[in-house]
Amino acid sequence: MMGVGFFLRGICWLTAEADQNLLHVCVNLQLPALIFESVLGNQVLRRPENLLLPPLLRACIEKEKGLRCYTEALEFFSSA
Repeated sequence: MMGVGFFLRGICWLTAEADQNLLHVCVNLQLPALIFESVLGNQVLRRPENLLLPPLLRACIEKEKGLRCYTEALEFFSSA
């Protein structure tokens, strides 16, 4: 895509104003779509323990329950 843009700018099909508009399209449309596609297609994120265990562990550490809470969470997710 960058090569096509470079080529079009070189033959004067794109102006500086067009560059600004295309930058907005890339940042506001394509980048969120890429992030969405990467998250949606990630097989690791389909496992519930990968989504729930990290925030649960952080909450346990903040409440100073430490290792006991972590082991309880691991037992819960391994039994599911």
